[in-house]
Amino acid sequence: YLNQKCHQERVRIVLEMIKKYSPKSPKILSVGCGTGIIEKDFPGTVQGLDKLVPEKTFIPVIQGELENIPFENHIFDVVFLGEILEHVYDTHKALSEVSRVLKERGVLVLTVPNVMNLKDRIWALFGFIPRHLSGYFRQNQHLFEHIRHFNKQSLTELLENNGFEVLEFSSSAININFFGPKPIDLYTLAHIIPSLGNNLICVARSVSPN
Repeated sequence: YLNQKCHQERVRIVLEMIKKYSPKSPKILSVGCGTGIIEKDFPGTVQGLDKLVPEKTFIPVIQGELENIPFENHIFDVVFLGEILEHVYDTHKALSEVSRVLKERGVLVLTVPNVMNLKDRIWALFGFIPRHLSGYFRQNQHLFEHIRHFNKQSLTELLENNGFEVLEFSSSAININFFGPKPIDLYTLAHIIPSLGNNLICVARSVSPN
């Protein structure tokens, strides 16, 4: 998975957003980081947080949860949520905690699956349930773990309703595989029209008073 071009493109965009919207040497919190293999290349100082801390990590990681972040107020320039928010029941509490630990006008960089990607929009025209809403197909069984589903509009509304100003959207690829077993990935178009992409990559600034 880590070697797939779509994933590598997602990491590249995240890194680009962090560099664009944060100080030169930011203090970054990554929630749900696992081993931190993605975050090891982030600039500045990176702190990881996860429910389970692996034996071997690439960055410092402590145990904790997004809904109750074990850090003081206003100490991070950036909070990164990579494919995390779709697993969270109380998204309002989670975003409140993110806002709390961010410095004034700090930024949240996040990625989530896009339930309204181009492939699923087309499949829906033929009566198929979007794959993010159904785990009955064998290749989609892991999607049962997703309890929240987002498109560009709903993610924007969630962030704005919780004290964030959306600065930029992108996506790593638009996937089409109607014409054979090998999918066609459209990378440039995903940046231009992220609402059709496989995922949504977003950067938002905290504007709520804390």
